[in-house]
Amino acid sequence: MKAHITGGKGFLGQYVANALSSSYEVDVSDIDTVDVTDLKSVLDGLRASSPDIVCHLAGLTGAPASTQNPHKFFSTNSVGTLNVLEACRIAQITKLVFMSTLTVHGDSEGGPVNEQSPYKPLHPYAGSKAAAEVLVETYARSFGIKSAILRTTLVSGEGQKDSSAIAEFVRSALNERTLEMYGDGRHQREWLHPIDVAQAVKAAADFLVQTPGVCCETFIITSPRPTSMRDLAQHVISTVGKGQIEFRPATRQAFSLCSETGKAKAMLHWVPGIGVEEIIRRIADHSLSKEEDC
Repeated sequence: MKAHITGGKGFLGQYVANALSSSYEVDVSDIDTVDVTDLKSVLDGLRASSPDIVCHLAGLTGAPASTQNPHKFFSTNSVGTLNVLEACRIAQITKLVFMSTLTVHGDSEGGPVNEQSPYKPLHPYAGSKAAAEVLVETYARSFGIKSAILRTTLVSGEGQKDSSAIAEFVRSALNERTLEMYGDGRHQREWLHPIDVAQAVKAAADFLVQTPGVCCETFIITSPRPTSMRDLAQHVISTVGKGQIEFRPATRQAFSLCSETGKAKAMLHWVPGIGVEEIIRRIADHSLSKEEDC
């Protein structure tokens, strides 16, 4: 079978392409070949590719950036997803994996969130993904596009260009700058390596191909072990061998978001294999190797 990955040349897309290639013929598109904000561009790209399944990764990420340009985020993430769905409908492509985000749930002040937890987006990025999820569910029910929605937690790994807390902490420690901690650092988050996320995408694609009667299923894709920001910083300092924490006033990002992962394990037979300590080590080793190359 053939899989088409939108956003396939991005950081995560390259991992997904590699994971899918063991079982699928893989085509990738990115902004240089397919603009998801343009329906004709998407339709032309998917017709030329003629896949059996689409893995829709193309989109904008980042909470702070989304507050600066919310229209761009909704145009790319929400309308862009609508265009992918409409192109699938017209081209009669009946299977879709959609990459969403755990942040559609906002925070976990009431306890760990699960797939049935309500939407509570705290920024336009999360809101744009929540809107896109509703579109995916609508097309699944209305037009028979079997779909899997993956709500992923924070993704961090070596070579990542987008900012992440782990990469920022590692860079600060290596350059002997203080690790800035907002609030008391007790708020908890979860991290995944892109290898594990890519395996989840493959598991979701296999699920859609192999399971009859699927309409639309949503899966939380995250680590079963939340880590406080304070512990994260301490892990970085221990790994790098130097560093000091400096506490700053809390920002809007100083909240906990923890989740339950049972559904993905039960239905997709997926569990992450790379823990946060290993993610830190990989990023630190990669950063050191880049410095040596320079």
